[in-house]
Amino acid sequence: MKPIKSFLFLVCTLLVVAAIYAGVYTPDLSVEFPIFSTLPKLPKPLVSVQQEGLKEQEKDQAVASLVQRWKEDSLMLFYKRLYRLDADIFEDAELQDVPVFPFEYDSAGAGRYLLHDFFAKLLALRNPQDAEQIANWYEKPDFWNENPISKRTCFVRVLHYGGSLIENDYVSGTLRRLMQDDFGGAGVGLLPLFQTNANYISVKKSGKWHISQPNKKMPRGNFGVYTAALKPPPVNALRQKTKDKGFIAIDIPEKLRQRPLFLEGILHEDVSPAQIQVRANQTQASAQVIEVPGQQRYTYALPSGSEKVELSLTLSKNANLYALSLNDTVGISVDNMSVKGYEGTVFSPNNRRFLINQFSLLNTGLILYQFDGSPWIKNKDYNSYHLSLIKDLAYLRMLMPQTPLIVIGTASSGNVEQILDIQRECAFACGCVFWNLDQALGGENALARWAEAQPALVSRNLSHFTPRGADWVGKLIYRSLLHEYRRFILQERKRAIIQRARELVPATQNRTL
Repeated sequence: MKPIKSFLFLVCTLLVVAAIYAGVYTPDLSVEFPIFSTLPKLPKPLVSVQQEGLKEQEKDQAVASLVQRWKEDSLMLFYKRLYRLDADIFEDAELQDVPVFPFEYDSAGAGRYLLHDFFAKLLALRNPQDAEQIANWYEKPDFWNENPISKRTCFVRVLHYGGSLIENDYVSGTLRRLMQDDFGGAGVGLLPLFQTNANYISVKKSGKWHISQPNKKMPRGNFGVYTAALKPPPVNALRQKTKDKGFIAIDIPEKLRQRPLFLEGILHEDVSPAQIQVRANQTQASAQVIEVPGQQRYTYALPSGSEKVELSLTLSKNANLYALSLNDTVGISVDNMSVKGYEGTVFSPNNRRFLINQFSLLNTGLILYQFDGSPWIKNKDYNSYHLSLIKDLAYLRMLMPQTPLIVIGTASSGNVEQILDIQRECAFACGCVFWNLDQALGGENALARWAEAQPALVSRNLSHFTPRGADWVGKLIYRSLLHEYRRFILQERKRAIIQRARELVPATQNRTL
């Protein structure tokens, strides 16, 4: 038994010595051997000090990794909240029976990328608490004139240009109702200062207004988004002081009186606050003024329940009124821009810098371009139509390179394939989106068949939609827009997940075991 005991004693001694050397066990010799209590204590082995330092570093790294993981998880939660698929938008019962006719793009997809910028603004409207961050993510340099002072992050304007098919707020009214239900906003947007029966709001002008429009003597000038402006009469064009005034009276419908509304006017830079007065329910309203070179925007907050708004402007030198709108300053606004006599020449008569500044003041996010080309269809002058259309679209693309433009193809009785081919070719050449209305309505001779439907969807003269037909066309356009918006949301979610995965892969590969 003695060899076994000696062997066990030797093993225990070796284990104790190894533990002492490794710093795991440090015996208190003063207890077992009192003589050691009088000796000075020796410092800990160097290996033990290094191990304690490594443990502290591991603790700090663990805490830092927890903080980083919390931040990353919060970012992912933010992505999920931001790019969620809202059932109230994509599963709207009102749009379930509406078919989808996708947008058409050129081979490079330039129009699609511009449309994605507009969808990013819609994201900001759906998530107002994150609007500034979204704007920074999708902000792109615009080398023309993006004035941040005049821009509103939580407000987007859609300008719907067209001819007789969109008169009386047709098509635009349905788009406005559907988009404001989903993305917020109120009011009717830009008011019809130069057309009659262009909106369901009563707008009456009186006084000595003079309407300035392009003509042979002045083919280009500062006309604005309507290609027309209200100016002083020629006798007052050079007078600094005059007693002549121009008046505009607006009757607000009952369904809009309980919503927060603002009256906004785009005027010449020389107009002073003393020259313009706005009264709502016999109460004087105060203005907030934003200036850009050549123009200024007056914003008046209207009292709740306002039934009538009256504007008066002293018509002295340069007292020009270019646009007047009734809307909220948050959400979305869809403006009915029914202009006659400007088939293919809506933007080109305007001076470049002036029109850029006005688009910026109005917070323009999307432009719909819906003209049927009826003068060229009658005369079969397709070459002239091609030149005028591509000139107008190219001019707008040069002015607003970051603003998407959707060209809505014509719909008429008879064969319009040649006109549609011209519109599609011009849209693709200028980096615009094309949408075929004729196909959405049923193809060849669609308007004639719509006029014979029961109830009729188009008037007998084939130049105007009925209220029921205009409502259906507005739903068709919005359904296609939501289809692209949904694709954008899914693509952005996928991109965010892939980007997050790529950030995690290097950290996994470099992990020390």
